[in-house]
Amino acid sequence: MLALAATGCEEEVEKLEKAKLEQTVKKSLTGKRLPFRSGKGEGELAPEDFSIRCPGDVEAKVGARTRCTFVDLDGGALDGSESDVSVRVRAEDADEYRLAIKIGSVVRVKIKKAELQQGVKEILTEQKGQAPKAVRCPDDIKAKVGAKIGAETRCTFVDLDDSELDVNVRVINVTPVTSKFTYRLAIKVGNE
Repeated sequence: MLALAATGCEEEVEKLEKAKLEQTVKKSLTGKRLPFRSGKGEGELAPEDFSIRCPGDVEAKVGARTRCTFVDLDGGALDGSESDVSVRVRAEDADEYRLAIKIGSVVRVKIKKAELQQGVKEILTEQKGQAPKAVRCPDDIKAKVGAKIGAETRCTFVDLDDSELDVNVRVINVTPVTSKFTYRLAIKVGNE
């Protein structure tokens, strides 16, 4: 949908509304093959495999640009990962606008809570010489690909005697490897 925006005495400006923009970008990407999803069978995107988030409306004039976010929802190794999508208004025919859409590589990856807890457990087992009774982390975390120092969270280490210690966890060196990512965890237990 096109909308007109007017404030005070300013000139009215046509806008491509956010919902219509997201719908158009999603429709354009449906059925495409993306290089970072090469490990995913056919690799063709089905509408249920992803969502598109745009920050807001975009001016409906040739050359106007915005950056949206592609979110992978397929349940596989890249589930929850995000890629930037560049959108540019390319042409205008009466009330219809054509968009140039370019999707970049994955820029943020979601590390699932269970995977995070397992990683922390393995590191603590190696450091302490015995496996903890449990490791509890609050939720999944998103880490930026290529960042030397990434996302942080606080988990709880439950020792065999049921004593608990806070564990500060930082994701470092998230690196793409075909359709998966590797990363390292840096942890600090309690006041160590």
